[in-house]
Amino acid sequence: MDINKLIDDAKSALGIETDYALAKILGLDNKRLYDYRKGHRQPDAYAATRLALAVGRDPLAVIAEIEAAVAKTEPRRSFWRDFLSSAAKSTERAATVLLMPIGTWLAVAVAADATRIQCILC
Repeated sequence: MDINKLIDDAKSALGIETDYALAKILGLDNKRLYDYRKGHRQPDAYAATRLALAVGRDPLAVIAEIEAAVAKTEPRRSFWRDFLSSAAKSTERAATVLLMPIGTWLAVAVAADATRIQCILC
């Protein structure tokens, strides 16, 4: 995860030129944003979510990318990488389902899990 790119992308998306202005708009401490840029610390869940939303990304994916990058053990890094992979596949499946005609979608939902159709219609 390139935090500097995420910060720069957020500034571009919001039409902002300075880190100070970005921090103010996102409700973040300017010193923290500086620390993120310099690699002294990683964004917490709140900051990661604010930045992700500013650039139109899934906040949970950004948080997972940060966690994978800073994990101190291979099992933790592996967990977050697997999580990201699973989340990406779920997003792809959801996008495919949403693009199907409603009749086909309902048939797929019934075939995949009969309990899901009840929740869909509730």
